[in-house]
Amino acid sequence: MTDKKDIGLAADRLNEAINSLEQNLSNLMVRLHHLENEKTKADNYRQEAESFKTDRIKLAQRLDDSAAKIETLKAREAKFCDKEAEFNSLARETAQELERVMGQVRNAINAVAESKE
Repeated sequence: MTDKKDIGLAADRLNEAINSLEQNLSNLMVRLHHLENEKTKADNYRQEAESFKTDRIKLAQRLDDSAAKIETLKAREAKFCDKEAEFNSLARETAQELERVMGQVRNAINAVAESKE
C-alpha cells in the first residue's frame, strides 16, 4: 500500500507542480503581453519623434531660406534707397537749373520789354 500511497503523493505533488507552472506561465504570458504593448507604444513614440525630427529639419531649412530672402530684400532695399537718393539729388539739381534758366529768360524778356519802351 505504501507504493500506492507514494504514487498518489507523487501524483498530487506533480499536479501541484503542474498547477504552479501553469499559474507562473499564465503570469508570464500576461507580463509578455504587457511588454509587447509597451514595445508597440515605444515604437509609436519613436516614429513620432522621427517625424518631429524630419519636420524640424524642414522648418529649419525654410527658416534659413526666409532669412536668406530677407537679406536679399534688405540689399535690394538699400540699393533702391541709394538710387532714390541719387534721383532726389538729380531732381534738386534739375529744379535749380530750371530756376536759373527761367531767371535768365525773365531777365531777357524784361530786357527786351525795356528796350521797346
